[in-house]
Amino acid sequence: MSRPTQTREQVGPGFSPRELVLDDLKRLPYLSSALKEAMRMLPVVSIMGRVAERTVKVGPYTVPPGTIVATPLFAIHNTKHNWDAPEEYRPERWESVPVETYVWDGREGASAAGSGAGSGDTRSGGGDSRGGAAGGPTCARRGITFMPFSEGPRNCVGQSLAKMEVMALLAKLLASFQIELAPEMGGREGVRGRESTHLTLQTAGTKGIRCRLRPRSDAVGAGRASAGAPAGA
Repeated sequence: MSRPTQTREQVGPGFSPRELVLDDLKRLPYLSSALKEAMRMLPVVSIMGRVAERTVKVGPYTVPPGTIVATPLFAIHNTKHNWDAPEEYRPERWESVPVETYVWDGREGASAAGSGAGSGDTRSGGGDSRGGAAGGPTCARRGITFMPFSEGPRNCVGQSLAKMEVMALLAKLLASFQIELAPEMGGREGVRGRESTHLTLQTAGTKGIRCRLRPRSDAVGAGRASAGAPAGA
């Protein structure tokens, strides 16, 4: 089964004729894995800046107060030093990672951050068992290698809403439509060739990524059946 098909099949047409609830999103682990892998390869914010408030030692370097320190999230997420075959889209990396986890620390004994399952800032560890699942043996030795919403007390304050919105939007779209890349985009290589890194990762120009949406026949049928059902059924 292809990856887009697997994602569509997990969502299924059952979501189309009714409103989504939060518990629906929790039952979509593969969709969550696909989203994490997309955010690993193409983080929305490609670089993150902080200003040193005091003198800080980073390895052999001394960073004086007032220095702007940039963390290249795109590079961290896409280097072979942190991930096995980082250029490959593999949602399966995340199969054994909790759905709510958006900070990945593969080191043995890494502790949890945040308030638990609902925090959206859970740091996961577990050495070879889960470190290997996310990024392979390399990732398991490198510490935090995935943080699309940043890390620590000054991470993205809107991440919980953002993750819920994206999951809900994707679930509804995939339940209602078959989505294909428009031929004029030139396939996967054409899209990658248009990438242009700014503060946020965008496509060059103003036209974005063009897709074709075709209504799913099973979703249409389910919607008609739902519309024809008696009230309260």
